[in-house]
Amino acid sequence: MDIIGQTPCDSCQGQGCCPSGETCTTCGGSGLLPVAKSGKPLAIGQRRRWRRHQLDVPINIIVEQHPHPARICGHGTALNPGGLTIHTDISLNVGQQLQLEVMLPHRDKPTRLSGTVRSRNDRSYGVEFTATAEEESLARFRHFLLGKASRAKKAWNPA
Repeated sequence: MDIIGQTPCDSCQGQGCCPSGETCTTCGGSGLLPVAKSGKPLAIGQRRRWRRHQLDVPINIIVEQHPHPARICGHGTALNPGGLTIHTDISLNVGQQLQLEVMLPHRDKPTRLSGTVRSRNDRSYGVEFTATAEEESLARFRHFLLGKASRAKKAWNPA
């Protein structure tokens, strides 16, 4: 899709957040929407790089806290090679760095990944994967999603 420019987001009037202070879900907090050749603005759902896989997987979230890291349980949904949505009862901040242990279907051990919180909606957080020492795990995770997610979704029955 060819992008020819940007325009202020109508939903948040270019502010990047809603009156409640939550990140705008239309522009993702940027305050701007890309404009396609057709002249129409594109909301976030129209400009995704990767398809989201609607799996529900257990996740351990490791948050650096002084003096020791905290390990929090949660679950992940809307997985894609660039990130996922995590749901947890703790409060996280946009921009916060996390370590994640994602338990993928048909795997014996969790996949360890690093991520950054990019958006927040109540207790759901959009997390973008970041490349660090876990590059091999990230590559395996992306391979799983790109090549096997449709089979895993059919075969996996979370009980």
